[in-house]
Amino acid sequence: MIDMTISADTLTLTVSAQSYQGNPQFIVKVDGLQIGNIFSSNAPHSDGQSQDITLNGNFSTAHQVSVTFLNDSYKSTVNSDRNLFVDSISFDGQKQLGASAVFSSNGPTGKAVGLYHTGDLAIFNVNGFSELALIDASLFGSVTHTSANPGGEVYAAYDGLLGRAPDPLGLEGWSNALNHGLSIRDMAQGFLSSPEGQSRAGALDNAAFVEQLYGATLHRQSDAVGLQSWTDALNHGASRVDVAVAFTLSPEHLGNIQGALDAGVFVPNADASNVARLYYGILGRAPDAGGLTTWTKAVQQGTSLTSVSEQFFQSPEAQMKFAGVDNVRFVTGLYENALGRSVEPAGLQNWINALQHGTSRADLAVQISESSEAQVHLVGQIESGWHLILG
Repeated sequence: MIDMTISADTLTLTVSAQSYQGNPQFIVKVDGLQIGNIFSSNAPHSDGQSQDITLNGNFSTAHQVSVTFLNDSYKSTVNSDRNLFVDSISFDGQKQLGASAVFSSNGPTGKAVGLYHTGDLAIFNVNGFSELALIDASLFGSVTHTSANPGGEVYAAYDGLLGRAPDPLGLEGWSNALNHGLSIRDMAQGFLSSPEGQSRAGALDNAAFVEQLYGATLHRQSDAVGLQSWTDALNHGASRVDVAVAFTLSPEHLGNIQGALDAGVFVPNADASNVARLYYGILGRAPDAGGLTTWTKAVQQGTSLTSVSEQFFQSPEAQMKFAGVDNVRFVTGLYENALGRSVEPAGLQNWINALQHGTSRADLAVQISESSEAQVHLVGQIESGWHLILG
């Protein structure tokens, strides 16, 4: 448990309860270590009441805070239900929790568990407890409601050419490419040439290709005149990518996806994600809001990721973390932090050789932390998780 005899910092949770039998109980952890004992709430949420749970301790400059709800006991009847509401989490008087929450479950069997935040409910019909963590999507990207920007264009291309909504990394990567000058035509060519695109349409003749576009983008069968016109165009030299773009950006297709856009499509910011991965790779933690904002802005203004990495290594946090760490332990730590696994012998030797022949630790950290494997490993914390530490 964290030492609470040193009261340099104050952590305050504002909570309320809705209980039919007994009060909801919970524990608070900082960086995975429990602080204090088991807490309970008796402030009735339905009456608009709340209570503050204040914890004093030496929390240093940046930490991950979690709240674990212990004793929801629905047992198939509302008469035994307990609900915990976490209205806010504050650090030294500054509120940290916004309007969203992320939920996870683990623990004993036999319970359907739920944890509320500002009225939003997540119930796991699986075994375990619910856990609430700090997140803020606005620092990791933005929500689009229109097809008239790169995020919306990428969404339209995925829907029309691959028949599905974009995955977070794909949406991020293609949107970033469009923002940096890639044409929609070249993006569409990338979709059609991909293994996924080839499996859908690569073996189709021209008429079948057009028919598939009608179904995928317009959600209907072709009309005879339209099918003949587009097929003739392909037979006389028009490219498939140009026809695909015409269907994808047609008013009819954009109208078909407007419902999803009205609901909002979150488009991750590639610069913020790149910076966040350096936090995980080098420091072994999620970013704090201030640091993520500062370094994302620096990258957007032209600072290279290697320069950001160098600054990370010069920080007191990194100096303490890597003091006396040899190259083997350094590479091993990067793999564990950025990739979530142990380094294989061949990979370890390759990176050791690189360090011994002039590659800097800062540059190596960028190469590992920004690798495709790291992106896949950390997507749940970054592009679709938006995790931040308290600090």
